[in-house]
Amino acid sequence: MSETPASAFSAEEEIGRLAGGLFSGNWSTALRAYRALYQAGPSVVPTLRDIALRAEWPDSCSHEAVRYIATLVSLVHDLDERESRELVDNLVRRGAGRVVTRILRLATAPSITDYSEYACNGLRLLIHRELPKEYEAESNVPRWLSHVEETALQDIAMIFVTPHGPSDRSGDYMPSLCSIRVIWRGLGLHVPGMVRLAQLGAEHTLYHEIGHHALRHGFGQIPHQEKEADQFAAACHRRSHPVVARVVAPLMWPLATLSRAIAGQTKPWEPEMGEQGGAADDVHASGRRRRGPRR
Repeated sequence: MSETPASAFSAEEEIGRLAGGLFSGNWSTALRAYRALYQAGPSVVPTLRDIALRAEWPDSCSHEAVRYIATLVSLVHDLDERESRELVDNLVRRGAGRVVTRILRLATAPSITDYSEYACNGLRLLIHRELPKEYEAESNVPRWLSHVEETALQDIAMIFVTPHGPSDRSGDYMPSLCSIRVIWRGLGLHVPGMVRLAQLGAEHTLYHEIGHHALRHGFGQIPHQEKEADQFAAACHRRSHPVVARVVAPLMWPLATLSRAIAGQTKPWEPEMGEQGGAADDVHASGRRRRGPRR
């Protein structure tokens, strides 16, 4: 990563743009500021840390404020993983609540060293090193992306593909960072057809989460947004598998659930409400949209 000369921009101004984009829901502005700060390199970490530490934690912190602090922490994590974990420890000591602490811990949990990075259609594609080669993720994911309209991929920062994640989730989308995670299920199954089934499940999840991004959905599980994302995924499947799309689409999640049950991964799924309670607070603790078996 090359560092941008300090005179080329003001870190404080870019952080201001990042905040403005996040609080207003202008993801393009937020993403441009995020990328500018990331490209500036580790030299901006002290400024990011100082601004994050100014945060005050009232009893009821707004979703927007949590999103902003989590984004600052995630950016520090992208630049210096050790520094990001020290920052979270400091924020927790200063009074971050239980829910916020979970979000910040999750933001700093993954390590980039666990992933192989590929350039794909101008996107950063990160594939976990523990994903078995037989699943051919490094060739399948770019091929799947070729069936998505270019306009739908605009502003996506990163796509993570990993075998690790909660058993009741198959993917998620973080609107504030425009990043997508696909949790590849059915691993370790060598029953004929199961590898292909796992690929179909991962492909559907990828399309669904891209649908949330393309349609500019926010946090939480909102029924009509889930339906729209599924419709988006179905359209991508029709382009990817024109002959079998009508047969595969209605069977996708029943079959995926069956594969998880065989693998011993199934867990009863229930709609998850926010820790503060109530539908208005339907935000997953990771700060992401959750893609569960029922979506």
